[in-house]
Amino acid sequence: MKRSTCALPRLIVRAFREEDGGEVMEYAMTLGFIAVACYVFISMVGMKFVDVWQRLDRVLGELG
Repeated sequence: MKRSTCALPRLIVRAFREEDGGEVMEYAMTLGFIAVACYVFISMVGMKFVDVWQRLDRVLGELG
């Protein structure tokens, strides 16, 4: 069974036009925004964490 390649855009348009399931879409978008925020936060904190470990390694290397 073959499906048309233009079925996905029609499905997306229909999802935005229909009122049913609006809460689900809101929750999905909220979850997506939270996931992006977590990724950015972890990336920023991760780089600082690596910097601290490198400085600690350098100091311990000088002591030993």
